Amino acid sequence: MADEQSDESSPKGILSIPCMRQSLLNGIGGGIVTGLGVFLFTSNVRKATNFAVGSYAIIATLTWSMCRYQFTQERFQRRLMKEALKSAVFQKIEVDEKTD
Repeated sequence: MADEQSDESSPKGILSIPCMRQSLLNGIGGGIVTGLGVFLFTSNVRKATNFAVGSYAIIATLTWSMCRYQFTQERFQRRLMKEALKSAVFQKIEVDEKTD
């Protein structure tokens, strides 16, 4: 039981969520670039940190949302194709049985 709880809270458990790894990497990269850019223009550490954390949160959330939407659309398309393939196979079987 303790092993199950540690697996859920481990980084591997978080990264097993579809799209999570890519969105975290995009958010971290965007936050670093934004924070450094703001720091270079303003030389204000507090302001640069606020911008970095804010841009991380926004970029990670938007990237994850867009990726999950595409993931859901692809899953829906796969399900439709699977059903179409099954019906095509059943129609082929019925046609073959009628011709015999």
